[in-house]
Order: sequence, then structure tokens, then C-alpha cells
Amino acid sequence: MSPDTQNAIIGCICTVMLRQISSEIKTAKYFAILADETTDVHSIEQLVVSVRYVNANNDVNESFVGFIAVTDTTGRSLAAKILEHIERLGLDKRFIVAQAYDGAAAMSGI
Repeated sequence: MSPDTQNAIIGCICTVMLRQISSEIKTAKYFAILADETTDVHSIEQLVVSVRYVNANNDVNESFVGFIAVTDTTGRSLAAKILEHIERLGLDKRFIVAQAYDGAAAMSGI
């Protein structure tokens, strides 16, 4: 398979997995956001976002939901990127009950 075909398949798998994770989170209703900003090997600033929630079996789940490229690392900009991503996943920000930011000092107090 060509690299383009491989990337298309990976993209499809990603879409299906994120839909499944989003569906579980919607069923749980309440969730926590975990985010960490870092620079990748290509010197691109990225925000790693995960969500923690309790599923229907009362098991605590923590799921990776995306890398977000960022150019501005202020608290306001990072918060906007996180909220945009949450909305793109079809989740309601009103049900965020906790936040954790490892290494994202700009977020403290926001």
C-alpha cells in the first residue's frame, strides 16, 4: 500500500474510534479534561488532550482524544483550542467537571 492509502486508512480508524469514545463520554455525561502542551520533533507546539470519565460499568476511563497544533501558548489561546476540540467531538462543555494541565503553567487560574 502507498503511504497515502495507509494514511487514509489510519484517518478512518481515528474517526471511528473518536466517535466511539465521544459516544461513551456522552453516555457518562460528566467528564474531565487533561491537557499538556509540548513541542514535537519537528519543533511544532502541540497540545495533547485526553478526557477522563466513568463509563456505564462504573469503570474510570482515560482516553486520548487528539493532538492540537498551537501557535499561541497563552492560557486564553490554549483554552479556546481545547473548547473548540471538545465541540468538534460533539461534547457539551457544560459537563466538564475537572481540568488538569501538566506543564501548562499558562492555564493556572484560568
